[in-house]
This record gives sequence, C-alpha cells and structure tokens, in this order.
Amino acid sequence: MACVSNERQDMPKGLVLSVNDYIVQVDNTGRIIREDKRSAISSGSQDILNRLNISA
Repeated sequence: MACVSNERQDMPKGLVLSVNDYIVQVDNTGRIIREDKRSAISSGSQDILNRLNISA
C-alpha cells in the first residue's frame, strides 16, 4: 500500500499519513531488531523528529 500525504487530491488506494506520522513510523520501524535485518537504530539514540528539529 502506498502512503498518501495529501488526502485532498485524488487519492490512490493507500494509507493516509501526515509527514510527522510517516517519519515516526520510519523511526519505529528502524528500531526493530530482527535476525533478517542488517541493523537497527539504537534505543539510546534520539528519535528522528528531535534529530530533525521537528516538533511532534
């Protein structure tokens, strides 16, 4: 499924997410530790919104 950030335009099928929600999802996904993943964002590192100076 695609992520759609502007729900006012003609939308393809997909999930409607704000940019902040998308960034948080990327950060959370990057922190997941799995055997079939190369690496993960360390639990001690700041979340992506703070690192990018974006308020939640």
